[in-house]
Amino acid sequence: MAAVAALVHDGSIAMGLVAASAWLADTSVGAALGIRDFKIDLPMIAAFLTVVGYSLNDTIVVFDRIRENRGKLATLSLNIINDSINQTISRTLLTSMTTLIVLVVMYVWGGAGLRSFNYVMIIGVIVGTYSSIGIAAPLLYGAAAEPGKSGGTTRKNNK
Repeated sequence: MAAVAALVHDGSIAMGLVAASAWLADTSVGAALGIRDFKIDLPMIAAFLTVVGYSLNDTIVVFDRIRENRGKLATLSLNIINDSINQTISRTLLTSMTTLIVLVVMYVWGGAGLRSFNYVMIIGVIVGTYSSIGIAAPLLYGAAAEPGKSGGTTRKNNK
């Protein structure tokens, strides 16, 4: 459920910024960034599907490390999630930055036919990286919490 929520988030943000491109195209910022009034076409559909795959892969990397670190423990703790994110964050950021460099180069010099694809991909890589770490992992912790306990931890109420 956490991964699906992150995918919905990524798709919604990307779709929203495509819709906002019509407004941004008429501003000086939009003109400076090369933003046009992008229409949803076949390359843009391919970009949305690629963003979904990219984000899901990134989320799976974090979740797999959480699974490895949890081992055979019955509960999932904040420390396990935090350690897992810290162990995967360098890989996640390096992959995202490398991908972004290529996408920006293709956006600037790739021509008009690739511009809409790269626009969505740039948004998707940035948002997908954030959502894997900042949305999916906390939602996983909330989903793993047992009813009646405070998020799966062993803290007791101090009265």
